[in-house]
Amino acid sequence: MTAPDGVGVTLVAPGRVDTGFWDPVGGPPAGAGLTAEQVAETVLWALGRPPGVDVNTVVVRPTGQPV
Repeated sequence: MTAPDGVGVTLVAPGRVDTGFWDPVGGPPAGAGLTAEQVAETVLWALGRPPGVDVNTVVVRPTGQPV
């Protein structure tokens, strides 16, 4: 989506990501989610589209995560 002032907007919705977020309460086992690097690569992919290409929503999940 592009706002009237020309600013592009893309929603990136990652699935499970391996971070320390769940450490205090116990969560999915380590290695069950995406890495921060994988999410960053996805964002860079969206930002790297050529002019005239509009990426509205990107949903990225680890293989095996339920939809």
